[in-house]
Amino acid sequence: MTTHGDSLEDIQKRPTLKPILEMGIFDRFVELGRISGPGTITSIREASGKKFAKK
Repeated sequence: MTTHGDSLEDIQKRPTLKPILEMGIFDRFVELGRISGPGTITSIREASGKKFAKK
């Protein structure tokens, strides 16, 4: 599933997405930006919202 928003926090507040997120269906979230062109991965987050540490 994809959705657009300013941040994970922004998406979590949306009435249509909030129930889906509360069900815990997703294991992780991938945030994209445009820093090196469209689709650049800016962060990967766990379901809790915590950012994965870079290895």
